[in-house]
Amino acid sequence: MATALGNTALEALKGFRSRNWFPVDFRKFAERVAKEYGERNEVTKGCLVESGSGTDSATELYLQCDAIASGNVILNGKLYGIADTANVDMANAGGDVASLVVTYGNPSGGADPAMATAGTTNPVPEIHITSGGVTFKARIYDNAQTQSYDTAGSFDVQIDAGVRTLTEQADDLKAAIEAKFSGYTVAKAANSDAFNLTITAASPGSGFNFTYAEKYNDGADAISNVAGSATDVTVDVGGIIFTDGSSAAGIDSTNTAKVAIIATDSDLDGGALAEGSDVYLLAVVSGTSSSALGSAFPTSEEIQSALAASSSNVTGYNHSGATGWVHLAQVTWTTSSATILLNRNNHLGA
Repeated sequence: MATALGNTALEALKGFRSRNWFPVDFRKFAERVAKEYGERNEVTKGCLVESGSGTDSATELYLQCDAIASGNVILNGKLYGIADTANVDMANAGGDVASLVVTYGNPSGGADPAMATAGTTNPVPEIHITSGGVTFKARIYDNAQTQSYDTAGSFDVQIDAGVRTLTEQADDLKAAIEAKFSGYTVAKAANSDAFNLTITAASPGSGFNFTYAEKYNDGADAISNVAGSATDVTVDVGGIIFTDGSSAAGIDSTNTAKVAIIATDSDLDGGALAEGSDVYLLAVVSGTSSSALGSAFPTSEEIQSALAASSSNVTGYNHSGATGWVHLAQVTWTTSSATILLNRNNHLGA
């Protein structure tokens, strides 16, 4: 849980009271100072929030930070940086959802993924795909080369290239990927004489970045006539949540949202980032849904509660493991514009 409600050490110390100023109380005061300073949350460099150049809408909120590439914050007493967030869509509507394109077959001639030479002990090609903590394994064998279905293997799909046409093979692979990765989209398109399968992650966040590998019987090796190209998340933000902790995809066209922009050490999946990492910007919207928005900006207590209540959200929106956070700005958001009313705790100095 984030500490001190995003307050600085000085703000926290204002709550200290002692009626008896004896040596023991001076010692307690010194210990309190050391503790609060050691657990402080504050901006030490950069982090001025500004409007982005994108077009704001009901599902897009564009912001950027001046000199953010060298910005620093102290969260729960630990030093973090903040990655470049020039013109980032806080609503995660574009540019920060990972994808993978698998080219199946040879675009020049349509040849099947290459099989091993004949023989019962031949290594059989495999395709391995990992995203969001899920690993998918496909095995491509050929009965015509004395290769057979592996009854003991732990594969998500086994495709007999000696029987299935290239089109059928691509369809088999597409269906198996869709079944394995819940909520992901898989689109099939012709690529000359081959096929491209474009796999898009279910949620934003670098936790859904793809890894693609070609193997022979689990040993790393390249396969001919198949390839994979991953597009990782390049701008990673904490997204938007309501003050009840639920994820926010947008706002109702008739309402104006009151938004607090904070920096947090949440890893977007219920944990906290290691000290020295680049932390994320997170937008917290007052209210419980797009059509039930609050009339005032979120308080520190509401932000704290929202982080804790986000524990049931999918990866990318689970901020319950945050140990520190700090206020950056207050923003009003409509379906056509975003207006920054207040920047807090920001330092422009080098």
